Amino acid sequence: MVDEIYDNWVDNDYFVKITAVMDIGNPYSCEEWAGLGFPDIPSPLADDGIYGGGDETQIFNLFNTAQFSVHNHAIINHKMEVVYKSSSTVVPEINAVINHSIADCINEGDCVTEPCTSGDVNNDAILNVLDVVIMVNVALGELVYLECADLNNDDLVNVLDVVQLVNLILSTN
Repeated sequence: MVDEIYDNWVDNDYFVKITAVMDIGNPYSCEEWAGLGFPDIPSPLADDGIYGGGDETQIFNLFNTAQFSVHNHAIINHKMEVVYKSSSTVVPEINAVINHSIADCINEGDCVTEPCTSGDVNNDAILNVLDVVIMVNVALGELVYLECADLNNDDLVNVLDVVQLVNLILSTN
């Protein structure tokens, strides 16, 4: 039954299957797992005991749903929140939770994989001062690197990109 769920979502770019959190490096290392999350939202994954000699079952217990259950399913959304946890495999229920989580992610703008238009950092299809403000915040390190903000393709967002964006905006008006 689990294979049916994975088959349903295997071609979806917003779905990542992890067989076990102990699969080091899939898709993140232990340090990356622990570092995921958002400001003011603690990561659900803390030190799993591999680093620092802690409790070796901490990660297992995080998603464990029954004392003697072999199969535990957990669905983590794009905000690293556990949105589903069960030891039973009810395919329609799990598919519905995955579908709902992906829809939320897309609606919130966090799951966008289409190529961006250079300079349109807020993805509203308009180059304007709002893009400049966001780009300046990226250049100052207040926001994370955005590919759309790197107008000169040097893998940096800095004043050169901001000037280029301002010139693009002025030339279109």
